[in-house]
Amino acid sequence: FLEISSHPVLATSIRECYELTNLQQQQQQPLILPTLKREENEQITLFTSLAQLTTLYHVWQQYFHTRQISPLKNHEEYFDNFPSHKFHLSPCWYESKDSAIQRLANRIPTHSLLGIRQLNDQTSATWKSLININLPQHAFFKRS
Repeated sequence: FLEISSHPVLATSIRECYELTNLQQQQQQPLILPTLKREENEQITLFTSLAQLTTLYHVWQQYFHTRQISPLKNHEEYFDNFPSHKFHLSPCWYESKDSAIQRLANRIPTHSLLGIRQLNDQTSATWKSLININLPQHAFFKRS
């Protein structure tokens, strides 16, 4: 199972359903890999799940054993049928302006040149900094 959500909230329910339907069979637990977790780095979570998926031999073995592949009749038979419609890239939940500002402001609280990110009513970033042209990191501002 691969759950794509803002929080792996369905993991417990998936495990419970799996246990109820597979009481007689002693199979391995389902593989549930989240792609997003609240308040955690999205890239680390996604890459960790991807690494787990690629290193589990039994998952790939089960995947290939459940596919019907005819020997070299048509190369298209080697691929699963993926949906041909385009994905809608619109958000499926409402985020208030305050929530967006708070979320975006916490990503990069300070920047070496821009300074401190300000919390305000704008959704675009606003920074406050003191630039001293006598400091080596700001020397490129100095006119020759």
